[in-house]
Amino acid sequence: MRDRRRGRTDRRAVLVVVAALLLAACGTEDPEGVAVATSEPEEVAEEEPEEEPEEPEEHDEDTDVASEDGDDATQESAEGDGESDDAVEEEPAALGACDLATTQGGTPVDADEYERLTLEANFELELLVADMAADLDELLSGVSDGPTLEGQLDEHREAYAAAVEPLRDVAPPDGAEEWHERAMASFDDVCTAIEDGLAGSEKGEDERFEAFVEALTEFPSLGNGLHANAACGPFESC
Repeated sequence: MRDRRRGRTDRRAVLVVVAALLLAACGTEDPEGVAVATSEPEEVAEEEPEEEPEEPEEHDEDTDVASEDGDDATQESAEGDGESDDAVEEEPAALGACDLATTQGGTPVDADEYERLTLEANFELELLVADMAADLDELLSGVSDGPTLEGQLDEHREAYAAAVEPLRDVAPPDGAEEWHERAMASFDDVCTAIEDGLAGSEKGEDERFEAFVEALTEFPSLGNGLHANAACGPFESC
């Protein structure tokens, strides 16, 4: 009997151990009968909070316009800077511009070439002044009228510009500086007389028309000055 009891006791002990092991593996039941795991739950990686989408920035129309204007100004400035790097070509002198005596610089030429250029221009202007004097005589004598004189002076202005154009880029050689200054001033006087005659005839500026008449009739006249240039040339001492 003791052996049987002992065998039962041993089986019960085994069952208790097995039950304990099953409970340890599967967990225990809470008071409500729900099995509770005895092992610690695995750590769950915390999810990073989702970043909220950024709200689009509001565009200020005035700022956009100002920015566009600024870009245009920058582009224009860059273009302007590019242009400034290039050599600026001087515009040709205006038709009838009376500035020969004040023009600086120019290309020096040899004495023979300089004398040829200046005396040829001087001769052309002597003929031009003679034509101007004849036109004035016709007006004063009643052969022509004001509009006729205006047309004649317009032609004289073009003839003057053509006569002096070869001299605009010429500098006097050594020894001709004083003659050059005096001759160019007399050339400018012819130009000024033409402009005075046009202003007096077209716009009724009486004082300028009187100056035009005096330049052709009073001594020393325009013709006298040009004759003096030819009588005593650039390299002559008179």
